[in-house]
Amino acid sequence: MKLKLFKKLSVLTASSVLMFSCFQSFAQPTYVFPLWDENNTNISNEMIFADGDLMLSVTAWTTSYNSDGDQLEAWQMVTEDGFGVFQDDEGLGVLSSADDGNDLDGGSSSNYATDPDEGLLFSFSHNVNIFDFFMGDLGRSDDFNVSSVLFNNPDSIILGESIFDVSGPDGEREWAFEMQDMFIGTHFMLWVDGSSDDVEVLGVSAIPEPGSLALLSIALMALGFGRFRKS
Repeated sequence: MKLKLFKKLSVLTASSVLMFSCFQSFAQPTYVFPLWDENNTNISNEMIFADGDLMLSVTAWTTSYNSDGDQLEAWQMVTEDGFGVFQDDEGLGVLSSADDGNDLDGGSSSNYATDPDEGLLFSFSHNVNIFDFFMGDLGRSDDFNVSSVLFNNPDSIILGESIFDVSGPDGEREWAFEMQDMFIGTHFMLWVDGSSDDVEVLGVSAIPEPGSLALLSIALMALGFGRFRKS
């Protein structure tokens, strides 16, 4: 049921973008990544997903922000055995310590060692325009943040453009949050920074970077012009 709903939402948002795109003549594939597993519970430092020629790597990270939005701790990748990205039939979360729950949850800025803020880093094999994140386990007090990533390696990460405190309509436990034209690149962080935040990621969808389509358009026009001159 989730997969059907997620695909319908992704196709709907893809269609709306295509209607207003200046490159309507080119078919844009929509990459869809359902992130839950109906039959198994999995924990890994990194999870790999694929749709066609696009690969997606998801890793778990921790940090700490206070109520004023100041970052108190640098981003750190969860690399210990038995911890990291948590996957079950409800989607993806983060298991960062033995005392931590399975969801993607915020922590206490005064107790980073056992209760950090958690994030999931989505790394694509080539540039994409994020369509939407499909979120689950939403409560009335839950919100999350999405950031582009300017630089990352296993030891450090620098966030770029961000949107903060994204929340869904009251009463909706699952919701597709449109991000179209907000974030283009290969690396994106979805994270929470409030002690009441407790969410899961059911899926993500993306399309190729519009800039690559523009280059394709220019190349095809140049080729056509060259053929016209020869004829």
